[in-house]
Amino acid sequence: MAVTVYRSDRYPVGTSVGAYPRPNRVREAHPSGTAAETNVVAADGSLGPYTTLTRDRPYVLYAEVEGAHRYVEIEDSSFAAPLPGLIERIKARREALGIS
Repeated sequence: MAVTVYRSDRYPVGTSVGAYPRPNRVREAHPSGTAAETNVVAADGSLGPYTTLTRDRPYVLYAEVEGAHRYVEIEDSSFAAPLPGLIERIKARREALGIS
């Protein structure tokens, strides 16, 4: 699974950010263990692609920025296509009920 994240609000351009299994998160400290994969925030604010992450396993992205421990949680649901909007759901429901 390949994942690219856009979080330049949390991680400045040029920051090295590791992806760790969520259980390795340590409050207000560096996560335990070794990062599953590491990438550097590009000039356009993109981070990745992370290509070795396992599907259906939650991860946290971590970097220390100016002495602060910064985490962002990612999981499969954040990689999926967005759910249909209200108008699309109403249209689908009307079609299912035979209402035009």
